[in-house]
Amino acid sequence: MRARQPTILFVFTVIVGLARALSYAGTSAGLDSSPAAWARYVMLHVLAFSLAVAVVAALSRATVTRAAQVGMAAQFALFLGPFVDVALGAPVLRYEDTYVAGFGSPGALVSAIAYGAVVAWGVRDATLGPAVARSATAIAAGLLGPVALSLLVTPWPLPLLEDATTIPWGVHLAMALYFGVLACVCLAIALAVANRPLHREFWARSESMWLPVLVLLPLAGVVASGRFGVPQIAFEPAPGLKIAAPYVLASTAIGGLLWVQRRFLRLEVDRPLRVEIATIVKVAILLLAFFLGPVAFLLAGLASSLVWLEGDRANPRVFGVIAGVTVLIGDTAWAAVDFFPETVVGPLAFRIAVYAWTVPSLLGLTTAVSTAAVVAFAARATSRTSVSGRGRASS
Repeated sequence: MRARQPTILFVFTVIVGLARALSYAGTSAGLDSSPAAWARYVMLHVLAFSLAVAVVAALSRATVTRAAQVGMAAQFALFLGPFVDVALGAPVLRYEDTYVAGFGSPGALVSAIAYGAVVAWGVRDATLGPAVARSATAIAAGLLGPVALSLLVTPWPLPLLEDATTIPWGVHLAMALYFGVLACVCLAIALAVANRPLHREFWARSESMWLPVLVLLPLAGVVASGRFGVPQIAFEPAPGLKIAAPYVLASTAIGGLLWVQRRFLRLEVDRPLRVEIATIVKVAILLLAFFLGPVAFLLAGLASSLVWLEGDRANPRVFGVIAGVTVLIGDTAWAAVDFFPETVVGPLAFRIAVYAWTVPSLLGLTTAVSTAAVVAFAARATSRTSVSGRGRASS
C-alpha cells in the first residue's frame, strides 16, 4: 500500500458504517442510539468490508491493496439495504437483520446480491487464465460472499448475552468485540493468502509468544481488583462478574491490540507505512478504552504511547512497563451500570456511560509492579538468547 491508503480505508469504512447506522434512525433498529450501539454497528460494517477483502484475496491473485479497493466498493453496495427497507416500510427490529440475505429484511436480500456482484467482479478482474475459468471463479465468489456474510453477521452469541445481563450497553459492547474478532480473522486470511512473507514475519514464533501474555494480563488485573465478584446493583441477582463480562473482554482485547500495535512497529517493512498502521491501531485502542472508564482510558493511552517509546528495537524495561500498565487496565476497567444520563443532541437522544474515577487497588498495583519486573527479565533473557545465536529475539 501507499502512504495514507490505510488511513483513508479506515476513516471511510468507519464513516460509511456510521452513515448506514444512522440511515435507520427512524426505525425500530435505530431507536437505540448509544455510543456502544454505534460501536457494534460500525464493527458489523467493518466485518462486511473485511470479508470482501478476504474473499477477493483468496479466490484471485489480487494483492491486499487491490482486494481492499474491491472491499471499499462492496461496502457501498450495502447502502441499498436501507433504501429498499425504508421505501417498502419493512419492519426492521434488529440492525443485523439488514445484513442477513434471505433471512432478514427485503433490503438485506437486495444489498447482499449487490455485495456478491461487486465481489464477483473484483475476483474476475484480478484472476488470470481462460475466460471460462475466470467466470467460474467469479460465480463462486459471488455466491460465497453473500452466504458467508449472512453466516458471519448473524448475532449467534446474542441469546447468551441477553440471558447473562439486562444492560444494553454491555450487550452492544460484547457484540462489537465479537464482530471485531471476526473482522480480524478475515483480514488475517487475506494477508496470509496475498502476502505470505509479511504474514510469516508478522506471526514469527518468537514474537507470537507475547500475544497470549498481553491478552491474559488484564485478567490478572481484574482478579486483583476484587470488584467483579459481588452484585453491583440491587435489582440484579447475578454476580457482578456476569454483569461486567463485556468490560472484562474489552480489557483483554486492548491487551491484544497493544501486541498488534507493537508488532507492526517492529516489522521489517516501509517504516512510514508501518507507523501509519500502528497509529490506526492506537486509535482503535483508545476508542475501545472509552467504554472502560476514564482511568482505564488514560492507562490505555499511556500503554499505547509507550509502544512508540520502545520503537523497533527491543527495550525490555519499556516492555515490562507496558505489561504492568496492561495489568492496571484490567484492574480499573469498570462497568458503568449505575449512571446513564440521557443527552439530547438535536433530534438524537443517547446515553453516555459516566462512572466515578476508579482508583487502582493495592493488590492491582502490587501485581502490576511484579508483572513489569518478570516480563522485563524474561524479555531481556530472550534477547540475550537471540544475540548468542540460539534463536530470534522475542521482545
